[in-house]
Amino acid sequence: MEFAKKLRQIRLGCEMTQDELAKKLDVSRRTIMFYEQGETLPRYERIYESLAEIFKTPVDFWKCESDSDFEDAAKYAYGSSGKQQADKLVTELSGLFAGGRLSENDTDAVMLALQQAYWKVKEQKAKDKGIT
Repeated sequence: MEFAKKLRQIRLGCEMTQDELAKKLDVSRRTIMFYEQGETLPRYERIYESLAEIFKTPVDFWKCESDSDFEDAAKYAYGSSGKQQADKLVTELSGLFAGGRLSENDTDAVMLALQQAYWKVKEQKAKDKGIT
């Protein structure tokens, strides 16, 4: 998972605004916005270290991209139950995709629909709580 997606997912999962995170990191809200849009990455090690401290993650979580980032991000944003739900979803989807019953186009459509549903719900929750 990309840094931008991890940051946004975990920040929203922790019900934190961009302004609140910016203050904790001693950067501007615009910097957080650029991070979350994938426009820039942190230039200073202290930012990664502060993110790790704020969200109780390893520093390397923010610097690396891996297949397990989805599950880890769910854990850091929503606790162990979020990780369990993410693990279950990944296992079920892996079984569906490995079964070979879906065409490649159908598999892509399922993934796209899941991603769209996820981000739609996240954005609605953020709007409901006044988090941008």
